[in-house]
Amino acid sequence: IASDPVDHRLAYKARKSRLRRFGERLLVRTIAVFVYPLLWSLPLPVLRRIATGMATVARLFSPARTRLADENLRGVYGDSLSDQEIKSIRDGSALNAFKTMAELLKLRWLSEDEVRRITSVEGRGNLDAALAEGKGVCVVTAHFGNWELAGAALAVEGYPVNVVARDADDPIMREFTNGARRSKGINVFGRRNARQ
Repeated sequence: IASDPVDHRLAYKARKSRLRRFGERLLVRTIAVFVYPLLWSLPLPVLRRIATGMATVARLFSPARTRLADENLRGVYGDSLSDQEIKSIRDGSALNAFKTMAELLKLRWLSEDEVRRITSVEGRGNLDAALAEGKGVCVVTAHFGNWELAGAALAVEGYPVNVVARDADDPIMREFTNGARRSKGINVFGRRNARQ
């Protein structure tokens, strides 16, 4: 019997102490104040290597999240995957999340030509055909690959892009992420605003 992954996430969030939440927020703000201003000068390949290291460090210093990820993956896959396969998916997902965040934070300093160079749009004819009907298009994506660059790739090609995103809990991080999106012409709606 597979367990519900959402229940584990809520239980983990409830177990976090105020001190831990304070520490996490302090870490985010420290990174924001001291690291973020340096991002514009670092090439994207260097940022990706840094993100790889950060994913490893995060895994080592957050055993509770590692266990939670393992439990969630077991809840989805049951016994159909080996422990090594579960570990590979977990570690790959964490690495992807860190690389996506590094690329998102660098996004505001990438030119339109740089965005085009590091992305490709497949099936553009389908999008154009759907838009030609005059009704608009709703593109739904999972957190697979770099969904942030996907939106930017469409925006720099002249497509109007509106995204519904969960706002970051920290207001500084929220402005960094949404500011990066807006820098490429993407309109951002928080989930609460999208319901109105």
